[in-house]
Amino acid sequence: MDDLVSILKQTNSNLYLYVLCFFISVLFVYKLTRRSKLNPPPSPPKLPILGNFLQLGNLPHRTFRTLCEKHGPLMLLHLGQTPLLVVQSAELCKEICSTHDVAFANRFQTATGKIFFYERKDVAFAPYGEEWRQKKKLCVVELLSQKRVRSFHPIIKEEVAELLSNIRKACESKDSSVINLTDMLIEIANTIVCRCVLGISNDSSSSFRIQGRKMVNQFADIFIGDFFPWLGFIDTLGGKIAASKATFKVIDGVFDEVIAQHKKRRENNQSYSNDFVGILLELQESGELKFELTNHSIKAIVMLPAETKEIDMDEMIALTLTKKIPLHLVPTLHSF
Repeated sequence: MDDLVSILKQTNSNLYLYVLCFFISVLFVYKLTRRSKLNPPPSPPKLPILGNFLQLGNLPHRTFRTLCEKHGPLMLLHLGQTPLLVVQSAELCKEICSTHDVAFANRFQTATGKIFFYERKDVAFAPYGEEWRQKKKLCVVELLSQKRVRSFHPIIKEEVAELLSNIRKACESKDSSVINLTDMLIEIANTIVCRCVLGISNDSSSSFRIQGRKMVNQFADIFIGDFFPWLGFIDTLGGKIAASKATFKVIDGVFDEVIAQHKKRRENNQSYSNDFVGILLELQESGELKFELTNHSIKAIVMLPAETKEIDMDEMIALTLTKKIPLHLVPTLHSF
């Protein structure tokens, strides 16, 4: 009897081993067959599960260049479970962006993209389709067209005059011998964008500016769930999701206040202001669009970083102006 029981246990163990080997073989054959059909671009050796993550290093752009020199101008990397196509040829970029633009129209979806852009209601991360085309057309015509940009010239002239005045004051000051133009140029760019798009001044001390900086940093941060969906709970337990939602809540409150001010102006029998939010609200009220333009859609479209993100590169050259006595900087306004 004992011999029979031991034989049955050994048989069951062997059976499990055979079944496991069978499924592994089927999976291996399936992957080989699938690879041969897809014919992917060349790819450097990768680790199981991690893929090519450990090969990126601190300067991924340099790593991409080095790997492309070895594997060709079109290379496939695997960051966890996420495939990444690296293109280093201008001809291939042109073919991807023009000939096969529809195939590459959808963007990689990230956790912060869903949080900050109202579940992909913006232009950058929205799925390709008719609504995306209409929103893109709306931005091109109502924000980037030559006529619309010309209407923003008074704002641009005013801010440029303020910039030149600040530079002149800094040159006349005896506190320091170097003027950092980088911060000034970033400041004027942010202020012009905020005034043209939202109709508000982007004060560096405002909560909107502070939360905007946080948003840029959080948006650029690495979330494990973006590359390993089955490990997304780690981002939640680590507090990254909660921190991003807290930042979004503050920025969303600013947008709600901006929209409320525009609508209050309309209720007082005044026309909407000439900024982008006012234009979108006017189109929303007219009902002329081919898609439903909700307040969330408006906020997603105008969701812009409050500060330009600087690229941390060794080759980056800082913009500075060294004062030489008797140097005098005289600002002169030119017509646009």
